[in-house]
Amino acid sequence: MHLGTREVGPGATTRVAIKRLRPELAHDERAATSLMDEAKIAARIVHPNVVTILDVVRTEEDLYIVMEYIEGASLSALLGDAASRGERIPISIACALVLDVLAGLHAAHESRDADGAALGVIHRDVSPQNILVGSDGRARVLDFGIAKAIGRSYETMRHEIRGKPSYMAPEQLRRGEVDRRVDVWAAGVVAWEVLTGERLFRGASERDCVMKVLRLDVPAPSSRVPTVPAAIDAVVLRALARDPALRFPTTAAMAADLARAAPVAPPADRLAWALRGTGPLLERQRLSIEETMSEGTTLTLPSD
Repeated sequence: MHLGTREVGPGATTRVAIKRLRPELAHDERAATSLMDEAKIAARIVHPNVVTILDVVRTEEDLYIVMEYIEGASLSALLGDAASRGERIPISIACALVLDVLAGLHAAHESRDADGAALGVIHRDVSPQNILVGSDGRARVLDFGIAKAIGRSYETMRHEIRGKPSYMAPEQLRRGEVDRRVDVWAAGVVAWEVLTGERLFRGASERDCVMKVLRLDVPAPSSRVPTVPAAIDAVVLRALARDPALRFPTTAAMAADLARAAPVAPPADRLAWALRGTGPLLERQRLSIEETMSEGTTLTLPSD
């Protein structure tokens, strides 16, 4: 990921985040075309809990995905930071973050084109690494619509699993038909990990991890953190049903049950937690940005 600037008018620029595709992918016409199509679809998803894709830019040498710049840190980094202090994210904050993620996912699942036809967007790669928590305390989902195009799902030719199998639903790992319920599963894994501060499907190898996803009896979050209410346990475990028919049919349905079960933190508490949690990370980020800007190494993209 790169920091960049984008021209928005004569002499005016705005800061953006830019994903620069690997050279071999940028020069693969089929992959590049697929990525551009997917990213243009994802650009139609405008929601407070989704990092907006602003543009896809292709030059002779490179292919860029341009996204809004959000000052914040990945949920993965925040979980790691909390663990390093011997802490967990408070239950009320954890539930608020998961509700944000579910809202962003539902907005994507329900997105439609200009003619009102459903776009059928499925993320397929929901994980703490793809969730950005802003300094405002709000969680946003990254990388909509591009996971399949950039090869984050399984690779059938080599019979290898690419991406993050510990967050993939069993039907994904078995190369079966997938629908929005694979994102329900992944949201369930994220919820389990945010509530407990632990990894759910950690394995000594990729194969070990896959076997745990397919076979492990998932323990209730309260087995790790006794203060987690039973009603929250029920929501998380339903999301993690291996049979898709037993899961929540939509992320909105999961959110409705979680909202009823969860003590959701008010905005002021979320803001205070975010500033504490992201503070040191953001300070390092700001210093890096200042250094990058002073060295003139940002990417500048032209306006349309």
